[in-house]
Amino acid sequence: MVVPTTTSIAIAASAEEPTSGVSDSFACDTADTVDKATETTTQVIHDAATQQIATVEAVVAAVSKDEFSVIVAGTTADEALEQSTLETDTETLCGKKRSISETEPLAYSAVVLDIEGTTTPISFVHDVLFPHVVTSIDTFLSEKWDDVECQERVADLVKQSEADVEAGLKDARQILSSTTDRTEAQKSVSDYVKWVMSSDRKVTALKAFQGYLWRSAYEIGDVSGVVYDDAFEALKQWKQQGVPVYIYSSGSVEAQKLLFKYSDKGNMLEYFSGHYDTTTGSKIDPESYRLIANDILQEPSQILFVSDNVKEIEAAYATGYQVCIAVRPGNVPISGSVEEKFNISSDFTLLVNGIKSEIGENNGHSAKIARVETVKMDK
Repeated sequence: MVVPTTTSIAIAASAEEPTSGVSDSFACDTADTVDKATETTTQVIHDAATQQIATVEAVVAAVSKDEFSVIVAGTTADEALEQSTLETDTETLCGKKRSISETEPLAYSAVVLDIEGTTTPISFVHDVLFPHVVTSIDTFLSEKWDDVECQERVADLVKQSEADVEAGLKDARQILSSTTDRTEAQKSVSDYVKWVMSSDRKVTALKAFQGYLWRSAYEIGDVSGVVYDDAFEALKQWKQQGVPVYIYSSGSVEAQKLLFKYSDKGNMLEYFSGHYDTTTGSKIDPESYRLIANDILQEPSQILFVSDNVKEIEAAYATGYQVCIAVRPGNVPISGSVEEKFNISSDFTLLVNGIKSEIGENNGHSAKIARVETVKMDK
């Protein structure tokens, strides 16, 4: 903050020696007049500066040592105070401050969410969805083999398997041509899918096939998506506030939509403005987040990205996103250094309303918040 200081003005008066006919008393009167004018001018400036300082000090007094204010250059302190709005009892949300007032604008204009370990328990993916693929793939391939979509998905898997073999990946499986024995070809596809899944690789062809397989499971009720209660509440509030929410997950767009369409909270697709998967790019590549920002017509700094994966958080952060690590049961523990660098949250409703001055432990974790008062200046 720049505080104005008293300005000293020196008035130089030069006078020629009195000419003949001009008395010494007249010269003295003139000097007295100049001195009084100088004194008056200096006092006026001093009083104005004192008033400025007092006003600025009043602003500073309203802000604690952990808070801040801004005085726009060229704006008087009185004008700044008059134009400003004081926001109190806010929390630190992924590097930004937001007022608790529902009428105040959010610190971000859009939200991008991960799914696994973020909106949805990681156990649902690993204990329900993945095992379903393993146990049902053989029957599924046998029943769907002649379908056009099945052959398209298998063709993508064949290309990926060839790339894996060419790359020299250890124990890489080769998918047999569909012109060979039908049963053997199907088995080779099944073996390849299981092999890729066992290595937990984020392969686009695999994710697309999984989504295709899960579709029937969701439709007949064998599987229902699971969404955290607080994530559901946050999504409803974001929708009410007009904040667009997008999904960016390693799971295919189809798999994403199936999970939320057939969720334990009902059809939730209305809460999302778009979906992105690895066809956009790797989730640990900053370029992917730049592409998403461009696609949704938002500045990176106006986007909040939430994920449980630190590498993804770092990639989004490098692009300029606001970021927050989701802390959920079963997620990989967050190291102290990471927790110091990034904000964490186990309750997404706190990312929306910011109404609590402190957050109690939830499943052993707590979200980081801070109190701040800001003076926002009109442009």
